Amino acid sequence: MHRQNKRPGGRGAATMAVFFFGLLAVNYAQYQLSPLGPEITAALGLNAAQFSSAFSAPMIPAFLLSFFAGALSDRWGVRRVAGVGLAVSALGTALRPLCGSYLGLMGSMVLLGVGMAFLNANTAKVVGNWYPPQRAGTVAGAVLTSSPVGMTAALATTALLPSAKAAYWVAFAVCAAAALLWLLLMRERPEGASDAPAEEEAAPPSAKESVAVAARSRSVWLAGGCMACLMGACVLLNAFLPSALQQVRGMTAAAAGVAASAVTVGNIFGALLGPVLLQKTGSLKGCLVGAGAVFGLGSAFGWMLPQGLVMGAVLFVTGVALGMFFPLLLSLPATLPEIGPRYAGAAGGIIATLQMLGGFLLPTYLVAPLAGGSYPVLFGAAGGLMALLCLLALAFPRAPRGEAA
Repeated sequence: MHRQNKRPGGRGAATMAVFFFGLLAVNYAQYQLSPLGPEITAALGLNAAQFSSAFSAPMIPAFLLSFFAGALSDRWGVRRVAGVGLAVSALGTALRPLCGSYLGLMGSMVLLGVGMAFLNANTAKVVGNWYPPQRAGTVAGAVLTSSPVGMTAALATTALLPSAKAAYWVAFAVCAAAALLWLLLMRERPEGASDAPAEEEAAPPSAKESVAVAARSRSVWLAGGCMACLMGACVLLNAFLPSALQQVRGMTAAAAGVAASAVTVGNIFGALLGPVLLQKTGSLKGCLVGAGAVFGLGSAFGWMLPQGLVMGAVLFVTGVALGMFFPLLLSLPATLPEIGPRYAGAAGGIIATLQMLGGFLLPTYLVAPLAGGSYPVLFGAAGGLMALLCLLALAFPRAPRGEAA
């Protein structure tokens, strides 16, 4: 049984703030591409599939490295492992303004994804090292609002900057600051705290042990499958919504960016709402199925609604539903009795690997080629992926979370 002795205090808040800013930075840099889509495709001569692959390129290292990042963090610590990832992301954003071809843009976006991979894989471990299971979901929800905040900032402000290169340099400054703050302020856990029995404190688990324990958990694999479906739908919506609103609905780039940002603003509220609903209902299945149905319907049909208040309200609610998933699923390993903070890195790596596999392969290599540029098909496929997520959610054990009865 794990011994909890966690008194985070001010240092815990500072650590969560550093983690928050790191996630914000990498998401801000990625989602700059969405409102710049027409400009980028025209300048580099890209088609829809190429733009989708460039937008989702950060998921390549996330898919390839998340599994190892989690297991290595169990052994060597999150501070060192994720710090290297953030430095590589900053390098990628520095190279992006210099790219004049599709391959160059792809390469810079792949580098950006290294830090994203290392942070996402270790969400449960970072939160679990500082907070007990009863608070892990709530704290994770607050920390994970960083992603929609970064997305919202990118979607709402990028089109206001004078050029794509100017936007790229702003992203570099943000990512470089995140890497520096991580180096200076990040801490593994409270002083004197442990998540393991006394005889194990001096011996962190080997990568092999962490992976073996995590791989035996049914809930870890179900969470990964849900995240794969979720990310496929999320990428389809976020990558193509601004372009659809411009090209089909006749909106300006700035107006389309503001409308699309309603989804990411909703994410912020959803990330805070999800853990609260879980604590109130005690049903992970119910929360996931309900949010999946709302997000699926909003993704498929929200962009077709009348412009203005109706469209904005529906896109906002769609974003709320989307935001609920991340704290519920990404913090899950730290709350599982068989995983806990000790093995949360490897478990988070499995979930993040499947998450990014779905986010990269499904939109780029399955949906976009089959859709042939048809926006109704693209967004309808997002709704279909959420229907699959609801089916997977029904297979969860009754109460896999530590705080749910």
